[in-house]
Amino acid sequence: MKKFRNQKGSSLVEICVSMLVLTTALLCIAAHAGVVIKQTTNDKNYSVASTLIQDKMEEMKQTSCRFHNVSSVVIEQPHARRKP
Repeated sequence: MKKFRNQKGSSLVEICVSMLVLTTALLCIAAHAGVVIKQTTNDKNYSVASTLIQDKMEEMKQTSCRFHNVSSVVIEQPHARRKP
């Protein structure tokens, strides 16, 4: 076999190895893409749930404050008897 001093281009073995490395990298990226999409969906759902809970807690605070600020409410015992 002759060795050429000004060899240009790539050999078939080099091309196969580079294709193997590229294919492996792309498969790893594709595998992680599914995990990322699933996690993003879960995070969105948790965010929506958290916002709804915060809104409900604020609503309950406001309702509770309205009842505590009422000073003219008189609660009578139904079985309490007055002595004449």
